[in-house]
Amino acid sequence: MMILSGKGHYFRDKGLISILITGIVMVSFFALYMAIGTDPVNSVIKYMIIGTFAFIPLLILFRRIRNIKISGNHLIAMFLFSAVFNLMLVSSGPEMSDDIYRYIWDGKLQNHGISPYKYAPDDPVLKDLHSNELPSLINFPEVKTVYPPISQLIFSTAYFLFGESITGLKLIFILFNLVSVLFFYLILVNLKKHLSLLLLFAWNPLIIMETAINGHLEIVMAFFILTSVYFYLTSKYILSGAGFALAVLTKIVPVIFLPIIFIDLIKRKKKVKVHFFFFGSCMSVIAFFVALHFKTIINMLNTAVNYSSKWYFNNPIFYFIHSIFKNNELSHLISFSVLLLLLMFIYFNSFELNKKLFYSALLFVLFNPTIHPWYLILPVGLSAIYYSKVVLLWSLTIYASYSVMYGYIGRGVWEDSIIQLLIQYIPLLLLILWSKKIHIKKFVAKFTNKVY
Repeated sequence: MMILSGKGHYFRDKGLISILITGIVMVSFFALYMAIGTDPVNSVIKYMIIGTFAFIPLLILFRRIRNIKISGNHLIAMFLFSAVFNLMLVSSGPEMSDDIYRYIWDGKLQNHGISPYKYAPDDPVLKDLHSNELPSLINFPEVKTVYPPISQLIFSTAYFLFGESITGLKLIFILFNLVSVLFFYLILVNLKKHLSLLLLFAWNPLIIMETAINGHLEIVMAFFILTSVYFYLTSKYILSGAGFALAVLTKIVPVIFLPIIFIDLIKRKKKVKVHFFFFGSCMSVIAFFVALHFKTIINMLNTAVNYSSKWYFNNPIFYFIHSIFKNNELSHLISFSVLLLLLMFIYFNSFELNKKLFYSALLFVLFNPTIHPWYLILPVGLSAIYYSKVVLLWSLTIYASYSVMYGYIGRGVWEDSIIQLLIQYIPLLLLILWSKKIHIKKFVAKFTNKVY
């Protein structure tokens, strides 16, 4: 084996040894997750505990190799373990979410020549397509699908290849995840950032478990965003625009980045043809796929608006707004209005492009009335261009939000608790205050040196 060759060279590589030991420890945690069989209620506890404890060795490893040179062997080990983590969990779950059943149902409709935007799953017209699991396992079966055309293309492909197999669809998501790791690496190299940052994405238990266990679509959106960012950084604007379009057609969220790209191209004094390359490519791809569902895609937008104006979960900012105005729809409107104002501030600020993209994604999550754990996949993915200790910590503390599932499965009550909100957000607040204190001390020291 390569690791055992060359006069003990690899035994003296402390970075590689640390990566291997940590990888084995995390494999042990995930193997324990697969070995422990529990009832649905206790599966919530298992999920939260394993996810939390798998994070600890990752953080230790990241600190240990943060200042050493990352070699090719290190990168190979990181990638291989990332693949192992995902593949060993793919046959489990989904434990904490039933979204994947909606994905498979949408794919099934398309394979039977029916637009997924035309009917809600419980529509009597679709009775002949019912199976033992579908659509009975779909949450809110009276609601039409909210997933854009590229998502639907993936669902349709997965159903064509694997039928109603959730494992088959999750394998496709894992493939997107692993290729995302490659583009994450390419972005780090392009920006000359330390390659240890790759661990925060490739080995992040939140991303691994939300993709390989729960099978969430956000990893596909993150993939297209990372490809778009990489091609943008390398001045391949046609490919960047196409990648961006595919991200928007996977989940609508990345549309908030469009003004940032437009302003950045102007600031860089790029020629008009460069704008055309990016936006022409982007709009052409979007127009093509929207045209395929032109007659029924309006139903998707209606569902998205309905979801955005009524649902809420795990967001103390929204709860604060709601406590003042006592009206759900008004509170949603105010929350999104504040988000829009903050985004406008980001758009027209002098921040560098990387910072604008990252903070826009983070603000969208913070002011979205609903914050599910998998919503953090995009901000974590953007740590390739802007590293944030707060987002890294949040991807750990957000496991506390799954305590709501414990009450829901056990008692049929979906309700946030003050305790889980405190466990999740107090550490983030303390980290922010601590970081600000350090910045203030540095500023004072710098100012004092100038004065004296």
